[in-house]
Amino acid sequence: MSEDQILRQFGEFGKYIYYIAILIIISCCTFFIPYVGTVLSILQLIFLIQGLGVIKRINSTLNNHNLEEFRSKIILGMIITVIAIAIISATFGAVLVLMTSRSAPGLLVVFLGVLLVVFIIMMIGAYLSMKAWENLNEFFIQHRSMFPNYLADEAIEGTKDLKNAALCTLLFFLIITLIIGFILQIIGYFKLGKMRELEYSTGQGYGGPSYVGAPVSMGESSYIPPASPSMTPSDVTPMYCPACGARLRECVKFCPKCGSNI
Repeated sequence: MSEDQILRQFGEFGKYIYYIAILIIISCCTFFIPYVGTVLSILQLIFLIQGLGVIKRINSTLNNHNLEEFRSKIILGMIITVIAIAIISATFGAVLVLMTSRSAPGLLVVFLGVLLVVFIIMMIGAYLSMKAWENLNEFFIQHRSMFPNYLADEAIEGTKDLKNAALCTLLFFLIITLIIGFILQIIGYFKLGKMRELEYSTGQGYGGPSYVGAPVSMGESSYIPPASPSMTPSDVTPMYCPACGARLRECVKFCPKCGSNI
């Protein structure tokens, strides 16, 4: 995969991240509409999987440890979160069905126990997410020369915001951190989503030379040597006669004072 193709792949990844950011905003506006939130969450998951597929293609060429860690931790975190949601949904449904039975108090204890287990599982998922974004942040810091400066800055800041958003989720018991984390998540996705501008990049990037840090060959210098003077030193008339020292005018062949050859 060429450098331009890698940049376009990062642009495609940024496009999917941008879509996720848009879906989060829409989900906020449609929070009280039944089933819409579920559909939007599924779409977010689909776009995230698409983005991880792009990262896999990129890393087949770059073979970078941080990219591989990012992808594997995000996937593991998603699996853990889905399992936790499935467990809590099934348990809650069972409790509702059996609520009228004589064993209702016992079911409540079971439900609370399952809730605790699910909570621990989801915290593990949040921790994996935090470490995943940290890995991607390190990748952009170490390879910022591959990208235009302003996009590298946005990607570094965006992944840092997403890492901090996951950290805020771990500190949920402070309550306010959940709100801060949600805001940081939106900001981080939009910043990282600016990478979508690379999807249509060419070798000349934004009208300049390729922004993939290719080494410059010193053997291909454009140095132009200075032009040779039109007159040699022997053609220039000296200012003084070498015989008598009399001052001379330009373009004379003989000394007007002593008659010596100049």
